[in-house]
Amino acid sequence: MIRRASTRTPAARWLIVGHFGGANLGDEAMLAGVLHYARAHGVSCAVSVSDPVRAAGVHGPGVEWAPEGLLAVARAVVRGSGIAFCGGTHLHDEFRGRRLAYHWLSLARYAVYLGLARALGRRAVLLGHGVGQLTHVVTRGLARFMLWACDSVTVRDAASREALDALSTKREIVTGFDLAGLLPVGPAHDSTADRIAIAPRLTAEFDLRFWMRACAAAAAACPGGNVLLLPFQLSWPADDVETVRQLSAACRAATGQEFDIVDLHARPAAYAEVLSRCAVVVGARYHAVLLAALHSAPVVIVPYESKLRSLARELAIPDDCIVSAGSSVEELTAAIGRARATELPPRDPDAMLRTAAPLLDA
Repeated sequence: MIRRASTRTPAARWLIVGHFGGANLGDEAMLAGVLHYARAHGVSCAVSVSDPVRAAGVHGPGVEWAPEGLLAVARAVVRGSGIAFCGGTHLHDEFRGRRLAYHWLSLARYAVYLGLARALGRRAVLLGHGVGQLTHVVTRGLARFMLWACDSVTVRDAASREALDALSTKREIVTGFDLAGLLPVGPAHDSTADRIAIAPRLTAEFDLRFWMRACAAAAAACPGGNVLLLPFQLSWPADDVETVRQLSAACRAATGQEFDIVDLHARPAAYAEVLSRCAVVVGARYHAVLLAALHSAPVVIVPYESKLRSLARELAIPDDCIVSAGSSVEELTAAIGRARATELPPRDPDAMLRTAAPLLDA
């Protein structure tokens, strides 16, 4: 582990950066996990966000919010002990065109933050990152720079570690778990639940017709119960609220069935409570699946991205609970039935703690 001399001894205070304070449930669940871990271990931290008012509405009082921007980050790093760039799946180049260029600009901003911390003699860490394909020279260069600038790196799964190891930076990569796994265990799963939650993501492969079949399967698998539509990402580039409204209207027009839309404004604790009271969760959203599994709710995975299959391996979800875009209503109903009969193993507490352990080494 790299140690660098500093001209002063700063307070043990971290600046937390990432895609936080927006309207993405997955990002806010990871931040909530980090904040819970920090409080439990007496670690002082501030969180850099673009919209502190929105962030405070999600996470409540007692959190110190810091402004974004290079000068603000520089001041925060100088006053503290280091900077922690927290995952999701930031390190990848699966976008195309202007969206990829925008993504590179975002990564470059975080790379500058980490490099600044190194130059100032402060600690810099990557925590709980998921890593996708790194094929473009720009993405690989930014990833290598971040690894060079950081004292410690933790990733959420074995596939992410393999992707970073392939960069041949000789940096030690620690495999932990997703940062949302640091959240306290909420309500126990209600095994008598009679409702099924669907967390959709519209893609060219998993289109509206697929999700209409999923809704029909959920209704067939849970007669007398109800089907919930859960939006997880509430802003660009994919507005799940609009998706579930389209889906609800299409199902109503086709079959006359009404499904409940539950918009919890990206509050992780509220989602965890809802998911713990579902018989099954059918999810294309990574953190819909993860939060459900962490609360022992059975899951059916809709793998619109490779990270969903990686998560299935991490959670030991059997292949017959992973569906394809061509699955019929009958096949989806059968998958829901198999999920209800599957008991997932408990989460590994050591893996959870390894993910955020660098915060204790200020």
